[in-house]
Amino acid sequence: MVLSYVNEEKVNDALINRQLVTKEYIWDDKTKSLKYLGELKELSEILLSKNRNEPRLKDIVNDESGLLAINRIVQEQLLSTRTKLKSTIDEEELDQVLTNDFLSKDSKITILPHSIQIAFDKEVLGVTKMTVDIEKILPFIDPAIISDNNLPKKSLDQKRNYIALTFDDGPNDTSTKKLLGELKKEKIKATFFVLGQMVDKHPEVAKKIVGEGHEIGSHSYTHPDLTQVTLDKVKEEVLKTDKAIFHATGVLPKLFRPPYGAVNGAVAKTIGLPIIQWNVDSEDWQVKNKDLIVNKVIDTVENGSIILIHDIHERSVESIPEMVSQLRKRGYEFVTISELLSYGQKPLNQYFGLADQREIK
Repeated sequence: MVLSYVNEEKVNDALINRQLVTKEYIWDDKTKSLKYLGELKELSEILLSKNRNEPRLKDIVNDESGLLAINRIVQEQLLSTRTKLKSTIDEEELDQVLTNDFLSKDSKITILPHSIQIAFDKEVLGVTKMTVDIEKILPFIDPAIISDNNLPKKSLDQKRNYIALTFDDGPNDTSTKKLLGELKKEKIKATFFVLGQMVDKHPEVAKKIVGEGHEIGSHSYTHPDLTQVTLDKVKEEVLKTDKAIFHATGVLPKLFRPPYGAVNGAVAKTIGLPIIQWNVDSEDWQVKNKDLIVNKVIDTVENGSIILIHDIHERSVESIPEMVSQLRKRGYEFVTISELLSYGQKPLNQYFGLADQREIK
């Protein structure tokens, strides 16, 4: 059992210090009484002592990447809540969530024992505030105010070797479907970076990707070099793909892979999602030979690699069984991008592998 209460101390007529005290107890069957285990140094207590009067998001998030990450979490939670209330979400409602700036660094927050309530700067979908579990946003909170007990735990065994298979440019109703069958047979979860225009053509395949436990990310709508178009065009490419993915699958993408890997600071800020690159290129679009594709991957892979393949090529899909067999013989296990990065990937950063993260400036 956890008991929390607030201590108040009046400093003067204008200021009252408030501090959350959280204590933990456990029932002792032998003594038939509650046993006091001590005071919990929860994040909520730390934050309340940091700004006791009117805490804001800027008090817990010290950079723009953290704010962008929390914004996406809140967007998806809003849409999920709305979906539970009604079976479909219309275009106007989706626009409200995806295009309204209802969160900012000055948004007011209320600290609760295991969650944070965020007050929106403006109403969206008739909602003015939302409660988010602290665990969901821990990777994006200022490390200086997180106690050791609250630090995000690494989800992967550090003694084992992991890699992430990623597939670009789909989905389609031929090779992508065949690939899903191969991955299911091999019991592998992968990450698909889809084109919005292809999702609109094959929504049932996108739904199957998510339904079978794979991760889905955005790869733009029409595959332009985003550094060579206007920022308004970048915003359009991102928004249209977000909508296509949500309509097809009921989820929003949390990751973005820019076409050709082309990105700069202004583009990354407009996208507002973590940028996922790669450090192993199968070059399948060029060689179109399954044995050469397998050899290229096997020769360049290492622990923590992000492998780039295209699910729109038949030869690429045909290479998967042998590739998986060879990689497993070398001791590699397959995970999604978010699993590989322990769900701590941030916007305004690009990831080439587990040990290669770079800030985009």
